[in-house]
Amino acid sequence: TVGTISYDSYHHGMNFLMTLPFTRKEYVISKYLTAAGVTLAAGILSMIPGLLKAQSVSTRKEFLISTGAVMICAGIFLAILLPMRLKYEIEKSRILMVALVAVIFLLAAGGKKALELCKGSATLHLLNTFAGWQIAAAMIVVMVVCMAVSVKVSEGIMERKEF
Repeated sequence: TVGTISYDSYHHGMNFLMTLPFTRKEYVISKYLTAAGVTLAAGILSMIPGLLKAQSVSTRKEFLISTGAVMICAGIFLAILLPMRLKYEIEKSRILMVALVAVIFLLAAGGKKALELCKGSATLHLLNTFAGWQIAAAMIVVMVVCMAVSVKVSEGIMERKEF
């Protein structure tokens, strides 16, 4: 989807696109729907071989959980990436994407270190009381909120852009 935004901008293509009978809001919505569709299709297609290879029910369950977590993370990543791509040209977006991946890596490393330091603490005990479905539901809510904010930000970016 990010690639389609690049092609839309290539050789001043946005000048032509914005003369077609759709609004800038519809353009943004179409990019998000395309991103969601491609992400979902890729997740399902990559999940099939893993499920076929898994021998036990517990292995399949673990595989489905990890695939779901990756899909949610991909949704949050797209919620950050799409507004960046609409706001900046491709080169600045690439630099920002590398910085974003570095920040995510540092957060994950910091989170791991924080968990190691919190062993035996009340906070860690509280986190262990949540069921898996509660954590999954919370992650989905976070992704939906990120996506809703992202769509609104992208709509604002497109409204302010001049072609």
